[in-house]
Amino acid sequence: MARRDTDASNKTGKFIMSVVINPNSTVTVASNKLAKSNQILQKSLYRLSSGRKIDQPSDDAGGLAVSTKLSATINRTSAVSTNIASNQSLL
Repeated sequence: MARRDTDASNKTGKFIMSVVINPNSTVTVASNKLAKSNQILQKSLYRLSSGRKIDQPSDDAGGLAVSTKLSATINRTSAVSTNIASNQSLL
């Protein structure tokens, strides 16, 4: 509610507004739950778009290590087959 300043020392005639802030704990809890839900949704969408179940060490550290080793083995096998083909064409 606005009131006119009637103090004799203040002759500007400005209005003084008082602001009351009421904390709304229900809105705070709902906001936190919405943020957590959004975070889970983003993680699910990232997994879906990448086609991987494990894409970060926090998902499954052991599984990520095994997956990384298998990927390295596949890349190594691909390089070996390319080298064999190159050597056959050389002969």
